[in-house]
Amino acid sequence: MRPAWRVSLMTMETPYGWLAADENSARKIQNHLASFESMKWKEIIFGYRNHLIKKTSLSQVAQQHLIDIQQDDIDSVMSLGIDQMGRIFGILEHNVLKVLWWDPNHEVCPSLPRNT
Repeated sequence: MRPAWRVSLMTMETPYGWLAADENSARKIQNHLASFESMKWKEIIFGYRNHLIKKTSLSQVAQQHLIDIQQDDIDSVMSLGIDQMGRIFGILEHNVLKVLWWDPNHEVCPSLPRNT
């Protein structure tokens, strides 16, 4: 199935809010999402920098936000890599990504530095 986007759950305020996206980031995001529209989810999920992340691997702030918006009954969220650090996070239901967060600094799912 080809992707579709739902934006009613987008968080606007920080942390992880869309108001933090500068003009350059907004253009990258738009171009990236537009490029996905010609693909199937199977191709997107297994693409470079795109993957599902277990809810338990998310930051405490992100997990609490899922509770606050009554979306905590999920096992995982989708992470779409936009650039080296920036990620879009959302909940994938069938072919629709319910877009949640813009994470320019890789904080929604912090990763440990290598060799630690």
